[in-house]
Amino acid sequence: MGHEVGDRIRELRIRGGLSQQDLAGPGVTASYVSRLEAGQRQPSDRALSWIAGKLGTTPEFLAGGDSGRARHELRLDLAAAQMALEEGDVAGAGAKFARLRQSADADVAAEAARGYAAACEASGDLLAAIAAYEQLLEQSLASAAHSVLDVAVPLCRCCREAGDLGRAVDVGELGLRWLRECGAVGTDAEVELLLTLAMAYQERGDFVRTQQLLARVQAVADGLGGPRERGAVYWNAAVLAGELGRYADAVRMSERAVALFGEGSDERNLARLRNAHATLLMRHDPTRAGESLEMLQNALDRLLTCGSQVDVAYCETEIARAHVLLGDPQSAINAALSALVRLALDTRLECARARTALAFALSAAGRYDEAKAEYETAATLLERLGSPHQAALVWAELAECAASHGDEAVALSSSRRALSSARIVPPFTRGAVASRPSPVQVGDAG
Repeated sequence: MGHEVGDRIRELRIRGGLSQQDLAGPGVTASYVSRLEAGQRQPSDRALSWIAGKLGTTPEFLAGGDSGRARHELRLDLAAAQMALEEGDVAGAGAKFARLRQSADADVAAEAARGYAAACEASGDLLAAIAAYEQLLEQSLASAAHSVLDVAVPLCRCCREAGDLGRAVDVGELGLRWLRECGAVGTDAEVELLLTLAMAYQERGDFVRTQQLLARVQAVADGLGGPRERGAVYWNAAVLAGELGRYADAVRMSERAVALFGEGSDERNLARLRNAHATLLMRHDPTRAGESLEMLQNALDRLLTCGSQVDVAYCETEIARAHVLLGDPQSAINAALSALVRLALDTRLECARARTALAFALSAAGRYDEAKAEYETAATLLERLGSPHQAALVWAELAECAASHGDEAVALSSSRRALSSARIVPPFTRGAVASRPSPVQVGDAG
């Protein structure tokens, strides 16, 4: 290899009309260049970079010739694709990653495959993202690679957002087992995985397991002591408190989470957290809907540049709720419809939420029949997705809507559906009469 590097240095030097002294610089003497060209020395990375700059080429070409140049160009293309994704050019990034994942260079192909999955997720194409992440997970498990942890979190998240809560839980639990086997407990990776899995359990209505996971997060976060980890604990605790109807506690904890996340540079999660805080605030105190709407609009502005389509749609869904509370149902309808247009068909869980917000706005606009249809579609979808707790809430909202419009029959049937989804079943039903035991006659016993 030494001779090959030296040959390439000498060929380019002579072609450029340069002497060995012309290549000299910090740590590089003319005699050092001479020994390199004779194959007597192996250049250091620093020296190779200096000489390449003098010769108008790249260190990769000097080290590996055309194959090194080709690899360098692939790495540049990969960096350009990643930059496009970070700057919001999701379609462009996806196309670049799709081409690069066909590369014969295994390392480049692997990185491009992860980038492609991330681009699909950012675009809202959850089915494509899930398929890509599943393939990566299968490859990681087959090679016993540590990248299992890198794949488990986004795959769990995508499955949850797509409404496949069973698969989200399975992947998250798999990631936890792998994390323990790798000895990665007590790390940032564990916190991120625990929080993602806790959200899946929370969506499924399994609050016992959710609280167990959050307790573990609290223990790890206390050990790590970083503001992001502690902020994540407060964030998820706030969401759980909101699900339990403890909105005052939820608002307090989400405020603390915003303060902690604000100390870092994670703009996407900070914007998502502000969205969640505004949502909890207006549920706790509807009179503060104007304040919540301002927060949501600010969060939306940030998410349009650094968030996924699902992030943006979630924010628009809550903006719709705020507009209804402020007496502007038409703006609410527009925001909810924008969220639905933005969402792909496979983002079923978020579609159900957006339809519920649309129904809320349609009801406020006096369009009861349309509202009823949207509520029923959303609740039925949530039931099919295995999210009975969320479905029960939508049925209960429809019951309130029907009652306010004087439709007592639908109000009653929706209330019953809410109880059924929540698995609240009365021990006795009307008309059920226990049979009376026949009196024991003298002589019957014995």
